[in-house]
Amino acid sequence: MDGKQARKTGTSSALGMLFDHGCDGFVSGMIPLILTEVAGFNGPSALAVQGLSGLFFLTKTLEQKAEGRLVLGFVNPVDEGLPLISVILISSGIIGNQIWTTPSFFF
Repeated sequence: MDGKQARKTGTSSALGMLFDHGCDGFVSGMIPLILTEVAGFNGPSALAVQGLSGLFFLTKTLEQKAEGRLVLGFVNPVDEGLPLISVILISSGIIGNQIWTTPSFFF
């Protein structure tokens, strides 16, 4: 939202975009690490979650570079992903992270 606001108010800069994108890259790398730890994933499953996250960030960055603008679809990681991550982390904090490793009817 900060980049969108900066463009809207005419206060955007190349340095601001670089800083914002760097912060986004850091966060998109840390979130999968935190989620795999909370969910109790290890080995190949943790690596797959972390690798896919990095791949999605990279492809979206390349798409933004090619088109000259960031285009997010109707369902996107910012609007739908962050609330989902929040629910996962909050429920893990309240109930405990064993909810992700306990066998259930569905899995």
